[in-house]
Amino acid sequence: MSRPGASTASKDEIKPAQVYELKLKTQQIQQQTRQMRTQLSRAQDKIVAQTNAINKTFEQNSDSSNVVSNHANTVPQLQRSVESAQNTLDELKKEIEQAKKDDKTFVVRELQEEDKIIYCEYTRLNQLIEEGNSQAQMLSNARENAEYRCSQKNFQNLRAQIGELQDSINSLRDKTNAYKSKTAKIEAGIRFNDETAQKKSVNQIKKEYNEKMQKINEDIENLDKQLGTEKEDHSKQVAELQEIIDQMRQKIVNKLQNPDNGEEEEKGEKQNQEEEEKKEQ
Repeated sequence: MSRPGASTASKDEIKPAQVYELKLKTQQIQQQTRQMRTQLSRAQDKIVAQTNAINKTFEQNSDSSNVVSNHANTVPQLQRSVESAQNTLDELKKEIEQAKKDDKTFVVRELQEEDKIIYCEYTRLNQLIEEGNSQAQMLSNARENAEYRCSQKNFQNLRAQIGELQDSINSLRDKTNAYKSKTAKIEAGIRFNDETAQKKSVNQIKKEYNEKMQKINEDIENLDKQLGTEKEDHSKQVAELQEIIDQMRQKIVNKLQNPDNGEEEEKGEKQNQEEEEKKEQ
């Protein structure tokens, strides 16, 4: 449904200070209108009084020359006063009519501004509802992600990976022990051969043994590092999950206590959500 002033409300946002200023101007105009009406009433009373004085002057009959002279001087003065009062009356009537028009215009404008404010408030509430729904969806996704991380299945997968790494380390250690045993047997067998050939064979065997042992030790060291990394990642994930749960609780409490959050808090929440998604990737 279209609303009056809806097209202009989206372009020019009306501030409460502007509305207050318009109301103040309206009150000032109303005060001026009342003052003009008072002045008009006084002018009308003055005209009536002067008219009565003129009538009384014309009704008086006097043979005195002084009275005739005064009457002759008074009549033009009174006529000029009447004309001046009539002009003043006409001007006041015009000002009153103009004030009435201006007053109506300001009332209409004030109603239009109030309509704009109501529409802006309606739009703002709709935006808050949409943002609330979006935030609720984000919290729901974060909760589901946290539940999955805390699920038994995820812990079982991590334990299985750690177990596989531990089995690989044990297998390499068994191979190392087997190589040591084989080397000892070879050294014992070549003791009865020629001393030169014995030295040559022993040196060759030791060299091969050392190379294999070095390779095995490197593999064991890499697996130990990988296992330590997995354990550290597992501990970090558990800590992150606990932090996410605490943040979600705090967000819910803040949302219940302060439903109208600022733009800065909403941007911070979106940024944290993006950082969490990057970490997951």
